[in-house]
Amino acid sequence: MKKYCLITFIFIASIICVAKADANLENRVSELNQLVNQQNVRISQLEKNKSTIKNRKFNPDIGLLADITAQKSDSKSDSEGNGKISIREIELMIGHDVDPFTRFDSTITFSDFEAVGIEEAYLTRWDLPFDLNLRLGRFRPKVGDASSKHRDLLLTVDEPLVVQEYFGLEGLFKTGLEISKYLPFSSDDWTSQIITGILEGGIGEGGTLFGSTKRIPTYYFHLKNTFDLNDKNYLEFSGTYLSGSSNEDSTHEVNGYGLNLAYTRYINSQSHFKFQSEFYSQNRNDAYLGTSGISHAGLETAHHDEDEHHEKSQIRNKVGTNAINYNPNPFGYYFQPSYRISSQYEVGIRYDFVEPVNLITGKESEETTGLSMFATFFQSEFARWRFQYENIDFANGDQDDRFFLQAVVAIGVHKHANN
Repeated sequence: MKKYCLITFIFIASIICVAKADANLENRVSELNQLVNQQNVRISQLEKNKSTIKNRKFNPDIGLLADITAQKSDSKSDSEGNGKISIREIELMIGHDVDPFTRFDSTITFSDFEAVGIEEAYLTRWDLPFDLNLRLGRFRPKVGDASSKHRDLLLTVDEPLVVQEYFGLEGLFKTGLEISKYLPFSSDDWTSQIITGILEGGIGEGGTLFGSTKRIPTYYFHLKNTFDLNDKNYLEFSGTYLSGSSNEDSTHEVNGYGLNLAYTRYINSQSHFKFQSEFYSQNRNDAYLGTSGISHAGLETAHHDEDEHHEKSQIRNKVGTNAINYNPNPFGYYFQPSYRISSQYEVGIRYDFVEPVNLITGKESEETTGLSMFATFFQSEFARWRFQYENIDFANGDQDDRFFLQAVVAIGVHKHANN
């Protein structure tokens, strides 16, 4: 009897265990079915978006940036933006990757002062033999710092005076070919990049470094070095060489030299101090000796000055009753310390010095100097406001006090390509 009861108990217990196992199995199967259904829904959504994703890869990155500036100065001339609020520039930026090795970027400009223009339109090609990179088209060559940047990337409303005088009011941008390469002996703390290129002849609006002839190309060479001194201190040092023509002959008789120094110290994640400086000089001796209509016998050295800046000679070309002094070795520079107080505020000053290429005899000075003070409020990533005061003593003896209020707003993909 006891044996019969034990067998019965075991049988009943087995039935109960099997029933519980079946219930657990059913629950597990139900959970798996729900998971499969969720995955099917997600796959269906991805399939629906697949065609959209395919189409989007052919849509370019588009951005629009507006530079609205109010300017007031002592000058009575009706120069660009003086005494008015103006749309100084609107940039329409269009670009996209063509394939894994090539990208196209363009910047089309609109302004109250100029007709619609193409500031940039170029191809960038990576991974060429010997690890070379190439740019082809119309672009801002890597010449110094300020000239190679768009205005919205500058810390001031206007370009440094030496850039305006030698390269043009907005710096230098021309059609050409540029090749760059990071040198193999670079390290984690030090990178060295070599850049060389050829551009159509001429210079930017109002620039005096080269003449206006486009058929004689301009050659340039740039060596850029960056140093990570430690986690908070960074240094950049670069040198530039340019060769071009001042007239319609076929020689490259004007040589330009440039040095750039930038030091940045980060205080914290939102605050940093930066010191930026550039120096440019020219050798124009061959340009004046080869000027059409002027012989060596007709040239005489006017005087020889030696001062704290440099030793120079000026060559005088007598034309009627006017005497124009040509400076064969003009130079200029600027110093620009700035302090980013926080993520929204930045202040700084800039001192400018530049010798013009052409000097009028009898004037009070031989150089243009300026002092600027600026303050910027970064409203957001897409909007900023900047106030700037600028005092300029011109080489012809005139003086001007200028006040700027600038608003820069952007929509879309508003960052310029960094090559």
